[in-house]
Amino acid sequence: MSVSNAPIIGVVGAGTMGRGVAQLFAEGGHAVRLFDAVPGAAARGRQFVADLMQRAVDKGRHTKDQASAVLDRITLCDTLTDLTQCSVVIEAIVEDIAVKQQLFDALEAVVAAGATTADQVSRACGAGSDCGACRFMVTEIVENARGAACPAGARA
Repeated sequence: MSVSNAPIIGVVGAGTMGRGVAQLFAEGGHAVRLFDAVPGAAARGRQFVADLMQRAVDKGRHTKDQASAVLDRITLCDTLTDLTQCSVVIEAIVEDIAVKQQLFDALEAVVAAGATTADQVSRACGAGSDCGACRFMVTEIVENARGAACPAGARA
């Protein structure tokens, strides 16, 4: 699959982990939709990524065009319904199992059939979802697991 045909990645939660996940996928060429329930948090998360990208430009690790392209791939979302076009949605919210389960229930009503939802650590996915778990460290995926409801051969 070429990057231009790559799935759109949704990230719910724009704190330390969420903004890092958004940056990871945007640097990899994916379109990213970033949502946070706290007003202004997604914009602050994107600005943090912008600041990191500027530092990378200053250090010669990226060109201005590369940094700009990464930021252009991160779109801020106002509501969960803005994630309907995402093939993969990764949560990066507070470590509260009840809150995570509420989120996954809400996502099941929003994302398209066949979309994958992934919990970034605690594996708190909704009961009937195609769900996986991803563990992120700094800005790389260090583990992923396919959920029981995922079809054989699918990747989380």
